[in-house]
Amino acid sequence: MLLAAFAGFALAACENERNQSQPGDRLEQHACTQDDVGAGFNLQTSGDFSPANLADLGYNAPARLTRFRAAGMTRGHFVYWKEIAGKPPFDPPLDIVCQVMEFQSDAQARTFVENASLHDITSNLIGWLPGSYEATPVEAPGASGSNRTFTLSGDGEAGPVTVAGVVMADGRYVRIVSLGGPGTAPNSIRAEAVQQRIAARAR
Repeated sequence: MLLAAFAGFALAACENERNQSQPGDRLEQHACTQDDVGAGFNLQTSGDFSPANLADLGYNAPARLTRFRAAGMTRGHFVYWKEIAGKPPFDPPLDIVCQVMEFQSDAQARTFVENASLHDITSNLIGWLPGSYEATPVEAPGASGSNRTFTLSGDGEAGPVTVAGVVMADGRYVRIVSLGGPGTAPNSIRAEAVQQRIAARAR
């Protein structure tokens, strides 16, 4: 069901963003690649999105869109990876979602992360959220206002869902790496490791 949700979002998002990409400025290089997540994952889907697409994920989409535009958001990109299941018995496979949002300036990207409430951040996640969920901040070593860690827990269609995520302002980009799924334990350290690999590669 998660893949179906992503597929629908990707179709609408890519249609709206098709003519907005700038030559030589590829947002996907700021999201996670195979090397970032590891060989044990398969790419499921990816696509570009607009502030309007992202606003439509939450309640009161017009107000959300106004906030995104006022914050300086211009466009975004997401990638969805799924862990390859091994031979039984095996742990539930992990899903990894990386999304990156571009802003007009470095300062606007930092301000977006530093000033947003945890609910604002988690309500912008693509593809994850069950009908109701609980978001909890995590005190991570070395974290700052522009690098925040959280966990989500809720009841999905396949059972309890737990997700760990790290949101980071990196230049004029805001990147969210979240991983988890039904029956998995949140692992913010692993999400942070993916973030750091992307940051090192994208510089």
